[in-house]
Amino acid sequence: MTFVAVVAIACSFALVAGYRQWYVVVGLVIGCMFVLARVNNYVSPGGVFTSILYLTATVRIANDSIEFETTEYTSMHKWSSIKQVWRFPDVWLFFDCSGGSYTPIPAEVLSDEGKAIIEKQVAEHGGKVT
Repeated sequence: MTFVAVVAIACSFALVAGYRQWYVVVGLVIGCMFVLARVNNYVSPGGVFTSILYLTATVRIANDSIEFETTEYTSMHKWSSIKQVWRFPDVWLFFDCSGGSYTPIPAEVLSDEGKAIIEKQVAEHGGKVT
């Protein structure tokens, strides 16, 4: 990504300096497309998280596991498989041991007692709550 940004900047300077060869223009266009795609990745998640806020979710907490039921799917995880919980004002993200996958749960469906139990169980089983 850094290389593509450097190419875009170099091609911009080349165009300002008067170079009009086809490869300068192509380098600038391709570089700008990559930079815009990268910026789009930072801007797009806002729309995804806005749609998460309208999920209907049920959370069932047991001694050895937690179960999530949303309008999209149902999943059950052992406490030891939850490696991280990210807490945001509107949504909690539960990351499992696979690394990249997470389960979004609206914060409003979690009671204060439920939040405390989740934090305690995740921490006791080696997970991290942030």
